[in-house]
Amino acid sequence: DDTFYDIDECKLVLNVSEYGMTGYEISKILREKYKIDVEMADAFQIVLIPTPSNRDEDYEILERALTEILRNREKKESKFDIKMPYNSKTVLFPSEAFYSESKYVDLECSAGLVSKNSVIPYPPGIAVLVSGEYITQEIIDYINFLLLNGMKVIGINDKKIEVLI
Repeated sequence: DDTFYDIDECKLVLNVSEYGMTGYEISKILREKYKIDVEMADAFQIVLIPTPSNRDEDYEILERALTEILRNREKKESKFDIKMPYNSKTVLFPSEAFYSESKYVDLECSAGLVSKNSVIPYPPGIAVLVSGEYITQEIIDYINFLLLNGMKVIGINDKKIEVLI
């Protein structure tokens, strides 16, 4: 799709999910093999920020690197069929949840319980759960997907989540 929704000429955002790779994988290869650092990577894309000090040669190196990495990879429907779930039902105000008694449970066993803390994948830094919300199986599946693909998820420690008692 060649449609542009917003254009920020100071950023180059490349969605790589149609090539069966994560942004993390592409970022690691660019860094280790080509000495190119990306500003940010997530499960779907990489973000590069060109600067006035970049030369034409830098863009040629980036183009060659991406061509080599993606060579022989057929463009196909994304292997990621999971989307960020809608926020769950709020049970308590976040301040009430914060001061409530809690315990840690395995993420897999937390469906139907109430989250004590916010759960925030980074990047992008948008909360999947806010303190005081019900945890659904859809949210658990999404968090597992993020963890499996190397994303840092604030509020999840060793696949455990803090829930209200």
